[in-house]
Amino acid sequence: MNTPHWDRQEEWAGLNRRVVNLFEKREHQNAKPVIDEALVLAEEHAGPDHLDTATSLNHLGEFYLSQKDLAKAETHLNQALKTREKTLPPNSLEIAEVHFNLACLYLEQGKYSEAQDLLENTLKIRKEIQNPNHPHMARTIDHLALVHQMKGDYKKARKMHEKALAMLKKNPENNDLMVTPNGI
Repeated sequence: MNTPHWDRQEEWAGLNRRVVNLFEKREHQNAKPVIDEALVLAEEHAGPDHLDTATSLNHLGEFYLSQKDLAKAETHLNQALKTREKTLPPNSLEIAEVHFNLACLYLEQGKYSEAQDLLENTLKIRKEIQNPNHPHMARTIDHLALVHQMKGDYKKARKMHEKALAMLKKNPENNDLMVTPNGI
């Protein structure tokens, strides 16, 4: 869905690309000032209910999640989700992205049922839109495997983990989203 262009949007987009690049390199600490700058730009020039502001809030939530500051992560992720749900259809990748991040948060908090619900919704959306071997699909399945492992269903966890690994092997140039064995 397109949203109206706003003053300094290209500058925001450049900052957003830097954030994504830093996250991909696992340099979350270096991403924080860039996220803050992008968020200020989006809030001041696009407004608090704009999708670009929601993207910056999602990145801020991801940052706090990486730092294990779960309360701040949850606040920002829920703000991002609220904006995206008001603006986008329920089966959008942008909503799936926030659901995935919230699921990671719930995994950290030991809220496995909540994490499972969000991951299953994320997977449903991804199946509708993405290539079946997309690395984000594999990562979502691997996180579902972790949920099943934590709930004691080791057989299902192993099966899902093996599926995620097989997906990544079919698409090795895009498997920068490492799938881990989860001890199963």
